[in-house]
Amino acid sequence: MTHSHRRATIKALQELDDRELRDIGLLRSQIEDVINGKLRRWPG
Repeated sequence: MTHSHRRATIKALQELDDRELRDIGLLRSQIEDVINGKLRRWPG
């Protein structure tokens, strides 16, 4: 994933409200860590 793609994905997730983030299993504070690979949310 390129830097610009990561930034666009982070921006899109940050635009979700807290309920929408919770629906996909994320907290707002986890967005950048998940996208940057520092926190795994899904098995695999």
